[in-house]
Amino acid sequence: MNGYGRGFSTLTEERTEASLLIVGAIPDWLRGTLIRNGPAHFELGDGRVTHWFDGLAMLRKFTFDDGTVTYANRFLRTETYKARKQGHLGPGEFASAPTTGFLAKLKSIIVPETTDNANVTVVELGSRMVALTEVPRAIAFDPETLATRGAVAFDDELSGHVMTAHVHHDTAREETIGLLTKFGKPSTYIVYRVADGSLRREEIASVSVSRPAYIHSIGLTDRYVILTEAPFTVNPLSFLKLDNDGFIEHFTWDGTDETRFIIIDRENGRVVATPRASSFFTFHHVNAFEREGHIVVDLVAYPNPDIIDGLYLDRLERGEFKGLVGELRRYTLPTAGTERVECEPLSEIAMELPTIAPTVRRQPHRYVYGQGSVMDGDGFSNYLVKADVESGSSAIWTAQETFCGEPVFVPRPSGEREDDGVVLSVILDTAGEQSSLLVLDGETFSELARAPLPHVLPFDFHGAFFDHVW
Repeated sequence: MNGYGRGFSTLTEERTEASLLIVGAIPDWLRGTLIRNGPAHFELGDGRVTHWFDGLAMLRKFTFDDGTVTYANRFLRTETYKARKQGHLGPGEFASAPTTGFLAKLKSIIVPETTDNANVTVVELGSRMVALTEVPRAIAFDPETLATRGAVAFDDELSGHVMTAHVHHDTAREETIGLLTKFGKPSTYIVYRVADGSLRREEIASVSVSRPAYIHSIGLTDRYVILTEAPFTVNPLSFLKLDNDGFIEHFTWDGTDETRFIIIDRENGRVVATPRASSFFTFHHVNAFEREGHIVVDLVAYPNPDIIDGLYLDRLERGEFKGLVGELRRYTLPTAGTERVECEPLSEIAMELPTIAPTVRRQPHRYVYGQGSVMDGDGFSNYLVKADVESGSSAIWTAQETFCGEPVFVPRPSGEREDDGVVLSVILDTAGEQSSLLVLDGETFSELARAPLPHVLPFDFHGAFFDHVW
């Protein structure tokens, strides 16, 4: 592969509590644990999976205490992990075709199977630490040892075929909000809540739809849930075909259609508005809040879902990957009606994997942190960005031949400003073949410290910082 290809290569080594040498200084107030999740193993017998999103889940843990940091990593020991070790790939993967034969495919149609390769993110749910992906199979793990504790058994009757990997925790209401999609005739979007300390999902709303869309994340305000439904949809009957296509291959894009916002009242489950916009595709919502009788939604948008095709491993090998070049946009939505809305670009700098300070979730925010790429000759360069959505200005952190992971903002406990804190990321120096934990000042966006890791880490997806020291 090209220079960035090292980040899409398999890592087999696992470490437990390795103390890291720090270059620079980590603030003494930074105390807690950053846990990240993402694919780290791509081989399958004599072959491999075909898409980055299908790599085996590996947890990465960074523990901060009194200016020090320790590191550990471990694969999730799931059913999928065990099958892959035997060279088998079953149905239900994101894009990779199963290696099983005709009878197994027929069985999967009669008794649907889904992967438990929870390689997208980590959350605290029902007093358990769990790893999530886009199917409703949450995998619990021990945050101290990273040992897999098995699938979470929800205490309810809700069911679905797809789940948004990103859920929202509302500290004020002490609940987590998520979305299930159930295929059928018709199909259904099911918005649910889980009270803190519980594993019972309670249905908030059920919305019928003939062709369900691929929805990776949702928006949330104090009063509303926002579903962003791009015209990247599926006819559920296509899953009954005896083909070997991966899950996402069944979805089709119709750029002549519009993207619809479905706005749901959290209290009574009613759909109160369905405004539309010119077609766009999105993975990630940044934030949403209410202002002057409207709903403001910030997200990262693409003109179409070609980014998914760009992440097949063979295309990465051929150097066809153009980087993560989404546009940071704002949509101001009505709380009633079906009117058409326009977007407001918030930054000239392309970005993905956006995050904000946790203290301003569901409130007006000023800063968005993200990772981005820009084409540079025959390749592209990679950077971290801090976008000021009020002034339109941006700050960039970049280093030669270095690729950056998702930034995570951690506020200083006694801080008063929105950007008073640090930004944590995992970077890969491809020239030196060295992965490191990077610590940036949240205000100045200058480097405070980095801590080289004992091996090269494949690129991951998402992570979260927890106040606990595990």
